[in-house]
Amino acid sequence: WLDGVERAVVLEIALESLFTGLVTATLAFFALEHVLQRHLVPVLFPQGRLSAVPGVWRIRIGTRLVALIFACSIVPLAAVQLTIHASRLQLALGDVPAVTVLERLHARVLAETMLFIAFAVGLTILVTAAFTRSLRDVTTVLRRVRGGVFTEKVRVTTNDEIGDTGEAINEMTDGLRERDRIRDVFGKYVSREVRDEILAGRISSEGERKDVTVLFADLRDFTPLTERNDPTLVVTLLNTYFTEMTEAIERHGGFVLQLIGDEVYAVFGAPLPR
Repeated sequence: WLDGVERAVVLEIALESLFTGLVTATLAFFALEHVLQRHLVPVLFPQGRLSAVPGVWRIRIGTRLVALIFACSIVPLAAVQLTIHASRLQLALGDVPAVTVLERLHARVLAETMLFIAFAVGLTILVTAAFTRSLRDVTTVLRRVRGGVFTEKVRVTTNDEIGDTGEAINEMTDGLRERDRIRDVFGKYVSREVRDEILAGRISSEGERKDVTVLFADLRDFTPLTERNDPTLVVTLLNTYFTEMTEAIERHGGFVLQLIGDEVYAVFGAPLPR
């Protein structure tokens, strides 16, 4: 422009450079993001939690889709319009025959169309792969959770909405795994039904008044039995006896509260009414 070139030519060159830069920058961004998500983020952030990293610009899914639509539709259409406008300028100047101008226009539009189609296909593949990979990880973990497996984690490689969803699912699985651990440990000290009632909050810590049936069972002449027999035999006898009694009580809806010496202490009607 400073050297006296026509303003229309300068504008055409500037717009062509702008469109080329936009296409290149968009493709470079999604290609770099693809490499980061596949190779670098899992190594640098194995625990995920990308949303907690300070000072990082969060690019939302909507922003990515806007960039994709802009690069795949608006930029190509604008480039074609610019090519047509340049041909009109050549026709207006009259320096080049109209047939030659039309042939050049056809060849250039065809080349731009093929180029933008290839660009759109490549960009769509990159974006689709990023979304489907993340969503597939989320779906896989949720299916495992539905099956009672809480050891799997979503691989979080972005800090957008899908990444937030993955982090929330990971926190949920940690909580479910901890709850299962508490239930397993608690279940070793009380019956399964009592454990579930307590964990569900249906048993008052202040106590309840209920009509129940209580069973106290002792072995007849247990003290002379222990005096006459080897301790190992006595322990074997008690283990067998307690196993049979516990199974019978639970089979009829009762709960074993205590095993003391040779005594079985059980209750029917609490905590679940009968």
